[in-house]
Amino acid sequence: MQRLFVLCLCFAATTAWSQTPHAETKKRPGTSMQPIYNPFDQPIDYGMGMEMGMDDMMGMDMGMGAEQKPSQDELFRANLPRAIQILKEAKTPENKSTLQGYIREAFEQRYDRMMSQRQKDIERLRNSLAELESDLKRRTAAKDRVVQLQLQSVQLAAEGLLQLDDLQGVGRGNEGNEGYGGGGEMGYGGMDGGMGFQSR
Repeated sequence: MQRLFVLCLCFAATTAWSQTPHAETKKRPGTSMQPIYNPFDQPIDYGMGMEMGMDDMMGMDMGMGAEQKPSQDELFRANLPRAIQILKEAKTPENKSTLQGYIREAFEQRYDRMMSQRQKDIERLRNSLAELESDLKRRTAAKDRVVQLQLQSVQLAAEGLLQLDDLQGVGRGNEGNEGYGGGGEMGYGGMDGGMGFQSR
């Protein structure tokens, strides 16, 4: 009877000990309870052995040492080696899967930023093209007026009222692109100031 009582006590003690946190830790060695953070949300730390790129060095030099908030692309470039290292050291499939999700999200966001910038570039080109087309239409419509003013200037030169040098000086610096003075419309100062055509 005493032996049975002792066995019951030993069984009860063993069961109670197995339910303690210490026992849980020993049953699952190597399990980390720390959450897996997103490495791309971390600030840039140049003291971790990562090499600084030229863009990063220029950003630090600008403003005579004034701190500047790094761009999203700078954060991506700086944190990618950290993410790879953490993925390399991951112990469980769950941790690896979580880190791979963070890395994929970072690459997707970077790609979206690139496409957004391309779209902005296209819009700028489209606006510039529209301005050139508008300028071409104005110049085409003004053909008769321009030629008529040129002929009047030639007639004034023939009558000795306008110097030949003034006429020959027209459009210098824009040879080969006649009639276009840097996007401005060609004026005719000779009508009131005795000068030839001048590019405005």
